[in-house]
Amino acid sequence: MLAHMTLPKILLIALAAVWGNTQAAESSFCGRSLGQKFIEYVELPCPKGVACFGMWTRREIQIEKLLDGPAVGNRITVARIQHGLFNAEFDASFSLFTVKPIDDKAKRDLLGADYLLVKFANGEEAQVCGKSQKSSSAGLSASETQHIPPASD
Repeated sequence: MLAHMTLPKILLIALAAVWGNTQAAESSFCGRSLGQKFIEYVELPCPKGVACFGMWTRREIQIEKLLDGPAVGNRITVARIQHGLFNAEFDASFSLFTVKPIDDKAKRDLLGADYLLVKFANGEEAQVCGKSQKSSSAGLSASETQHIPPASD
């Protein structure tokens, strides 16, 4: 059965199986992240007595090829909650994205983004984007970190 199928068709079938079906309002596409930053002025509600580590982040994405869902333009700004920023090399390695529009205008204005980033991938999951990629490390190099000595008594 697979003998008559082209490689792009096989990859799209594999994408659907691994990536899952995109919801009606969501768009999946190949692209690249152009940078990320914390949205410092937006705090997440955190119940008393609970350790909360997430923060809103915003990134700009350049769209190269729409795979599924409504068109989103050539360059978009997305927001998501995550625990920290990725190092630049790891962030730039992502090429497969799924976003959904932020329907609430007040939330769009607050976050400075028109879409929420639902999923993103690099490496093998992103092969449908036609790039030979390897997954990069999300960790920071020694030159990007600071050692904070323990407090002295």
